[in-house]
Amino acid sequence: MKRFVLKAVLFVVIGIAGMAVLCFISNHTYPEAQIFREVLLKNYLADHMDEVDTLSAGSSYGCALHLETMGYDGCDIWQLGMDIFETRVQLETYVPKLPKLKTVFLGVGYTLFHGDNGVYNLEGRAPRRRLFYAINPSFKVIPGDMANFNFIKGKMLPITRRDHWRSVYQSLFKPDVIKNVNKGSPSYLPHMLRRRSMKQIKSPRKLAIMAKRGAFPYSQKKQKEMMKNHPRIHDDTYNTFVDIINYLNSKNIRLVCYSAPQYKAYADIQKERNHKTVSFMKNAMKRLVEEHGLEYYDFSEDPDLYDKHRLFFDCDHMNRRGARLFSMKLKKAMAETENKE
Repeated sequence: MKRFVLKAVLFVVIGIAGMAVLCFISNHTYPEAQIFREVLLKNYLADHMDEVDTLSAGSSYGCALHLETMGYDGCDIWQLGMDIFETRVQLETYVPKLPKLKTVFLGVGYTLFHGDNGVYNLEGRAPRRRLFYAINPSFKVIPGDMANFNFIKGKMLPITRRDHWRSVYQSLFKPDVIKNVNKGSPSYLPHMLRRRSMKQIKSPRKLAIMAKRGAFPYSQKKQKEMMKNHPRIHDDTYNTFVDIINYLNSKNIRLVCYSAPQYKAYADIQKERNHKTVSFMKNAMKRLVEEHGLEYYDFSEDPDLYDKHRLFFDCDHMNRRGARLFSMKLKKAMAETENKE
C-alpha cells in the first residue's frame, strides 16, 4: 500500500514539475514558432525544391523585395529580426537542397554588423534566436548558444509552445476556452503580414514621429546591449558575412546584397545620432565589395523612393507598392552590372 501511495505521489510530483517547466519555457518563446515551417518552408520549399531558383534571405528588410516583379521563381525565407549568424546557418541548411538555385538576395540594414540575437535578452531577441532553431531543421549551433541554452530551448519549442500544450490542457479541462481564436494558429500570422505589407502611411508626420520616438530609441538600446554582451561583434559579424560570400561562391550561386530605401526621416536620424553605426556599415560593405567582389546595391537613400511616405508601412520597411517599385529599380541596376561584364 505504501509503495502504491509513493508511486502515486511521485507521478503527481513529476507531472507538476513537467507542467512547471513547460510554463517557464513557454513564457520565453513565441507561440507562432511552427507557422513559418509549416506554411513557408515545409509546404512550399518541400514541394518546389526542383523549381526554386532564387531565395530572399536575411531579416525583415527582405519585405522590400518582390521576387515576382523581378521575374524570379523564388521563395522568401527571411525572418523578422534575423541576424547574420542565423542567416549563415539558414543558407547552409537550404542551399544544398535546392539543385536549381542560382541567386540569393540578402538585405542589409544599418545595424547588420551590430546584431546578435543570442546575446540580447530584452524585448524578444533571445526568443527570436530560439524561434530560429525551432524553424530551422538542421542541428548546427551558433557559437555561444549551447552555453546559454538557446539551442536546446529552440529545439524544444514545438512541444513547449503555449498554443500546443496549453490547448491540450484546455480541451480537457476548459473546453469553452477553445472557442476563442488563438493568434498562434497557422492562418493568423501570414494574414497579419500580408495585411501589414499592404498598408501605407498617409501622413509623413506620423512616419517622422514613429522614427524619432519608436524605431530609433529601440535600435539604439538594442545595439548597446548587444555590443556590451558581445565585445567582438564587429569582427564576428564581418567574418560571418565573408563566410557566406565564400560558401555561395563555392556553389556557383550569385549573391546579391542590397540596402532598401528607409524613410527619409529615419535615415536622417540614423546619420545624425547614430553616425558611427551607419559609417561602419557603409565602410564594411565597401570593403566587402573591394576585397571579396561582393555585388552590392545601396538604395537606402534613393531620392526617387525614400521620401515618399506612401511607399512605407513603417519608418524603415516598404509596403507592397514600395517593394514593387524598388524591385524594378534593383532589377535595372543588376541588368546594367551584367551588361558591363
